[in-house]
Amino acid sequence: MASNDAAGTRLNELIQQLRDIGGIDLAAVVGNDGLLLASSAAEGIDSEAVSAVCASGLLVAEALGRELERGGITQTTLEYEDGLVLLTPLDPDVALLVLARPDANLGRLRLLTRRARGELLRAVTAYVLWPGTGEEGAQSEPPQEDEQTPANEPFPPQYE
Repeated sequence: MASNDAAGTRLNELIQQLRDIGGIDLAAVVGNDGLLLASSAAEGIDSEAVSAVCASGLLVAEALGRELERGGITQTTLEYEDGLVLLTPLDPDVALLVLARPDANLGRLRLLTRRARGELLRAVTAYVLWPGTGEEGAQSEPPQEDEQTPANEPFPPQYE
């Protein structure tokens, strides 16, 4: 099992890889309570404040899906005049938050964030002390693997 420091480093590396993709101003892993676990942000962006607000948005989107009988949420995309917000649940307690500029390629971002789910969840699981387990990274059941995520490649090759 990875040490907490190594697991935290891995989580931050994955977040930075996402952030390095063109058009992304913020990549973060956020708890459903709004607490920030890891982030990489452009200068001037308050990751903690954005994370707190976006957690509420994810809960609203989940409730809307239940009310409309559309099932659980897999990803929420909000488009604004000055950019995009993508919220992708990693599990019931943690989500990936991405803020992108208006010129970002939405289709590519959606694909990359969905493909990153599995690797990010493994990193979060190794890093976080899950309630009721008594040890870091242990759970009663392993996190569900995203079928689209290859085990050895968290992100597809970047487009030039």
